[in-house]
Amino acid sequence: MTKIPPHNNSLKDNNGHQIDTNYIKLSDKLSDNFSENGDNGSYQALLLSTFTRKTKLGKSLLLPQLIQSKVAPAHKLPSLFFQWFYNLPIQRKQLFALLTSEVISVVGLAGVGAFLIVTGGRAQLINQATSELAVMDIIYNIKINQMGFGFRGQTHNSAIIQAVQTHAQGKPLTPGLFKQVKDILQQEIQTRRIEYATLVGKDRRIIVNANADRTGEFFDPNDLVSQVLENPQQIKTSELVSWSELAKESPFLPAGIVQQNNLLIRYTVTPIRATDTGAVLGVLVSGDIVNGKLPIVEDTLKSFGGGYSAVYLRQADGQFVLVTALDQGESTNLAEAQPNVFLPDTPFLNQAVTAQGNPITKRINIGRQTYTVAAKTLNNFSGKPVALLVRGTSEAQLNFLLSNKLLLQLVVVILALTANLLLAILLGRAITKPIQQLQNLAEQFAQGSRQVRSNLITNDE
Repeated sequence: MTKIPPHNNSLKDNNGHQIDTNYIKLSDKLSDNFSENGDNGSYQALLLSTFTRKTKLGKSLLLPQLIQSKVAPAHKLPSLFFQWFYNLPIQRKQLFALLTSEVISVVGLAGVGAFLIVTGGRAQLINQATSELAVMDIIYNIKINQMGFGFRGQTHNSAIIQAVQTHAQGKPLTPGLFKQVKDILQQEIQTRRIEYATLVGKDRRIIVNANADRTGEFFDPNDLVSQVLENPQQIKTSELVSWSELAKESPFLPAGIVQQNNLLIRYTVTPIRATDTGAVLGVLVSGDIVNGKLPIVEDTLKSFGGGYSAVYLRQADGQFVLVTALDQGESTNLAEAQPNVFLPDTPFLNQAVTAQGNPITKRINIGRQTYTVAAKTLNNFSGKPVALLVRGTSEAQLNFLLSNKLLLQLVVVILALTANLLLAILLGRAITKPIQQLQNLAEQFAQGSRQVRSNLITNDE
């Protein structure tokens, strides 16, 4: 009789190792379940059956891999920073988090505040420089207005009216009348410290002038005399006068003026009317050379206690020539101001010309000082830019105020961060100390000390 071997749940692989058939049954069951789960399950079942065809024990060999992929997926390791942070003690985590948030908030708030203070100060300085430039423009025009008032009064002088009437009749002036008028004109240039005082007839020829005798010469600078004769209104304007014209007049010039192509001059041209008919009989011309005269810029520095002030003329070819300038720099004494300091930024002057009379501003280093500089053009009677007014407001006072405010902010930030650090340390200890105490008690209790007790010092959790 043939003896039937007992049922055995174990099989041997090629290496003689025992394999439980229950694993094979479980693998078959998983394969069947995968087949019932649509495409994804079919694909997994196909992989399982493929490995099974390679070996009878393929299912059992694949089973641990399936269990690992379905039951225990691999976890993504945290970054080094987070791993370092997770490993910190609770107190240090608390301190790190609180201190970081406080530093960001306090430093950010202080930084924004400092930025607003600085930008606000710069904007205020720009407005101040523009306002000071407007005052400089007024100071520049004061002399023209004074000349205008003075020569308007002289148009009513009987000797001057008699001289133009005599000239209009084609008669020469008597020596007495000629001397009387010349004395009047010379008195004007000496009193007002100007260079030109000239009486001109309707034929645009000089009747009497204050300097070298030019009687009978044609005199119509920049067609201003013609403009007044056609439209009998006083003209006050800034123009350029050539060196050759100045040589003909031969006035007494300020010290330091050297021969050059053109000079800047302020003209007033005033009509002279007949007392009975009101008809225009002639013109009185006054002229003030600006080159080399410091009172224009000196009065501006006096008004504002320092800074930089300058006047430039613009040649026909676009070149800029310094007319007069003063730079007080860091000194508080006006007597120590440096004359004839040229602005180092010529493109800035070109921008002022492009602005067509509107003031422009820019931060420029002049010497050892940083200035907020404002500039605008002066147009002649034809509307062309012939000169520029430049005013530089020193940033030294603003920088002093800003440094004080920023230093105060820095002190407040340091105090705030110190207080936050102390509070964070105190909070960390308040949280971790009870935990450490309970840990020690738990260890003692686990070691058999049943009498240990915790001393409650707070009423929180």
